[in-house]
Amino acid sequence: MPKLPGLDYPVSNPLSSDITLNNDQGTLLTLFTLDTNTVKAAVIEYSIIRGVTTEVGRIFIASDGTTLSFEQDKANNVDTGVSLFGSLVGSDVLVRYLSTNTSQTGTFRYSI
Repeated sequence: MPKLPGLDYPVSNPLSSDITLNNDQGTLLTLFTLDTNTVKAAVIEYSIIRGVTTEVGRIFIASDGTTLSFEQDKANNVDTGVSLFGSLVGSDVLVRYLSTNTSQTGTFRYSI
């Protein structure tokens, strides 16, 4: 893995495999989990493609294992109907979603 000048650790930013987003997902469903014992803060870049609608954004997570700060910024061509949420369960941060009924599933990809 390449190292950037001034950094003593390799830079790795693999993109996740496709995660299917259900259409009309009315209860929170987990996309992925972060363990706060090893990750106290993260910036996660993501994309959502749902039919012809697209969204790209960043999720900012900070946690000490007892409290969670979950913020995001995003841009889209049309609202995808997908809402992202963060939950702290034990020492895990769960990144979850809900989706509206558009008659289309979607694809979620992310990198940390």
